[in-house]
Amino acid sequence: MLQSVMENLTFPTLQAVIDQLKLMAQLPLLPLQKTEQVEVEYLYRRGRVLLRFQFMPSPSGEAATVQILRGAALKFYQQQQISKLERDALGIAKQLQVKLSEIRDRAQAESGLAGARFDVLPNLNQLLQNMGQDLNDWVNPS
Repeated sequence: MLQSVMENLTFPTLQAVIDQLKLMAQLPLLPLQKTEQVEVEYLYRRGRVLLRFQFMPSPSGEAATVQILRGAALKFYQQQQISKLERDALGIAKQLQVKLSEIRDRAQAESGLAGARFDVLPNLNQLLQNMGQDLNDWVNPS
């Protein structure tokens, strides 16, 4: 890993560099009140590159870091992102299962609700069928 630090820059030059980085990250040029992290993917020489910007307020103005991911590092990062999305999706599916059980249990516990129509359930059922088909298509491509 190559690491570089820019030192002995005049304040106007440093601020100009930070402003250019903010433009690349599509952030406003106004001074930040809190730390911001932005990731932007570019095509560079027919390869993908991810730039990870971090901007921090500091006593002397602002500070910034840029991390460049490409090649194996980018592939590893993308695999980590997919793993995180998979964990998030599994967690959301478990939450949905708990909520559906709550709906069923409450409807069964309340005698007046046992035969009630739940307007959202057909829509939810359709969404689940669509997601099931998407998963099936992805797991078992034809």
